[in-house]
Amino acid sequence: MTKVRPPKTIEAALWRAKDNLGLEALADICGKSESMITKYMDRDCELHHLPAKYIVAIDQACKEETGETPIASVINGKLEGVRGKIGTCIMDDLTCATIAFGKLAETVRAAKAPTGPGGQRVTNRELQALEEGISVLKRKLEGMEATAQGQAVSFKAVS
Repeated sequence: MTKVRPPKTIEAALWRAKDNLGLEALADICGKSESMITKYMDRDCELHHLPAKYIVAIDQACKEETGETPIASVINGKLEGVRGKIGTCIMDDLTCATIAFGKLAETVRAAKAPTGPGGQRVTNRELQALEEGISVLKRKLEGMEATAQGQAVSFKAVS
């Protein structure tokens, strides 16, 4: 029997991505088996949550193929519901930091790939991209910390 997937969930967005790209393509994008991708898509599987770097990669592939970003759309929709409770800035900062982390993870993966421009050796260009990615992530986290400190009263009210 097919499980009912509530709309506007990460799992439902993954199913939409699967419908657009195919299960095999999602597995290739993430470098995981089809069964692992299916576990990510199961809302009842508490042990398997989709890492941010895969969210970015899947949404990029969907954007190229169909023009939509199903996972980002769901995340943004969920954030809209929270914005009024804890403030716009911290949620925007969190989203940006998550995306920056995913991009940094992809940069690390590419730099470590033996098929890259320097083989197993990290080239100066790859090192520069890694340093830039780390710098961006640091700035996002510092901004998030400053925003959180400024909204400490709001957090206490929500808790």
